[in-house]
Amino acid sequence: MGLSLLVVTLIWRLIFTILLPFGYVVKYGTLGIIFGEVPTILFFSVYTLVVIKWAEIYHYSMEQRSSKQGQFNVLRPVVFGFNISLYILFLVGFIAYQVELRYSFQLNTC
Repeated sequence: MGLSLLVVTLIWRLIFTILLPFGYVVKYGTLGIIFGEVPTILFFSVYTLVVIKWAEIYHYSMEQRSSKQGQFNVLRPVVFGFNISLYILFLVGFIAYQVELRYSFQLNTC
């Protein structure tokens, strides 16, 4: 899953880099937000997946050495919840931007 998100991020950035010289991103502010911010959030998600996997490997290797049982299973839902809340926060901000943009356009046309 992490590799597929990384590939999507790279393709997204490639499209953004191709569209940038033609002025589509500047002309349409929405495209700039989508192509500029979504890959950053996707990269953050991939990074947290890598950190979770590393922590899981470390936890289980230390558990083999000692007889203690840890509370590692709590970490995964917290990180996934944080990632989902990050995506929701981005969507709320994007919708608020679109509403403000349309409202300001309506004020300018009157």
